[in-house]
Amino acid sequence: MVYIKRLVIKNFKSFGGTVRLNFHKGLNVITGPNGGGKSNIIDAVQFVFGELATRRMRVSDLSELIYDGVVEGGKARVAEVSITLDNTDRGLAVDKDTVTISRRIDREGRSRYLIDGRRVSRRAVLDLLNMAGINPSGYNIVLQGAATRLSDLTAAERMAALEDLIGLREYDERKAKAQERLREAERKIEVASARIDEVRKRVLDLERQRNDAIRYRFLCEEEARLKALKLSHEVSTLERRLSELRERVERGEGEIERLRAEVEELERRRGEIEAQLEALKREMEERGGTRLPLLESELAGRKTRIESLEGRLRELERRRGELERRLEEAGGELEEARRNLAEAEEKLRRLREAEERLREEIKGLENRRRSLEEQVSSMRETLRESQRRMEELRNSIIQMEDTLRGIDAEIERHNIRVESLEERLRGLRERRERFKSTLE
Repeated sequence: MVYIKRLVIKNFKSFGGTVRLNFHKGLNVITGPNGGGKSNIIDAVQFVFGELATRRMRVSDLSELIYDGVVEGGKARVAEVSITLDNTDRGLAVDKDTVTISRRIDREGRSRYLIDGRRVSRRAVLDLLNMAGINPSGYNIVLQGAATRLSDLTAAERMAALEDLIGLREYDERKAKAQERLREAERKIEVASARIDEVRKRVLDLERQRNDAIRYRFLCEEEARLKALKLSHEVSTLERRLSELRERVERGEGEIERLRAEVEELERRRGEIEAQLEALKREMEERGGTRLPLLESELAGRKTRIESLEGRLRELERRRGELERRLEEAGGELEEARRNLAEAEEKLRRLREAEERLREEIKGLENRRRSLEEQVSSMRETLRESQRRMEELRNSIIQMEDTLRGIDAEIERHNIRVESLEERLRGLRERRERFKSTLE
């Protein structure tokens, strides 16, 4: 059983400086005159056990617990109480033979709690003491006048006192807190489940958008590739046709130049022949008819040649006209080819601009895809975190349910104990009645 082994009081209420009290197992008695500080020792025990009610420690404010006199170094600014408990039977959940609990308080009413020199919260101190059935506001400490007040309690008040004494009220409070935490955990699980469903829908929507973006990008790239292939084929065809037309134009121009040179040569020879003909006519006129038959024969031959040359000249003229017509046609085709080439180049330029725009769109879609992938990754991480949190909450609920079952079992045991105490109380009352009858 845990018992007080040592109590150290420093600047607490009427105790200026440091006061050390050693206790032994079993009954310990503190005696002294009125006003000597006996009740302050009980207040110090309540204080170090975490009592907050100033009425129970007989002060109006916690700062009044600090010694009001002058100590070494001036007026005391801090009060401190340390209590050492024997823990050889391990009634406290600390694997040590002794456990020291300390509490300090300053003029502003701020408290600090320590267990074996390590700073802890008040809740940690109360939980540690509850394991040994110690409650600073319970019946471990019976204050002055409490015994007489017990005799004046009603049956309901006595039942409440018994429940408080055996710790049943504490278990009820712990059960209520555990149930509240359980409801809060269930509410958090519902919220987490709703969030998980929402995140899952969002992830599916983002994945669908991502897949649509990937398909759109693929189709745009395929369309751009096919358009580029078509344009390249059209350009190659136009360039080949243009090259053929240029070759035909060059050949036609060469043929025209040759024919023009031949026509010029024929015209020159025609002029020479006509000049000779004129000379022969003049000669005939001058000489008369002596050589007339011979000249006429020669003239007829030359006329025949001239007619042949003229026929050939007409043929050359016809061929020149045809070549000029073909040249005009070739020029028209060349001009048409040039227009087609210009149109093709313009179309190529527009296609390249469209390709550039598509590249920009693809780049934007790629950025959006990366953004969507990041969002999907973030959503999946959130989903995993929510699932992990839900699993933690489920584990907490399981632990709480186990705690509740333990509390219910403890309550059942305490109910049995209450029934036993009530039975004993009835027996004591019967004995009291018998004693009264005997005394009378």
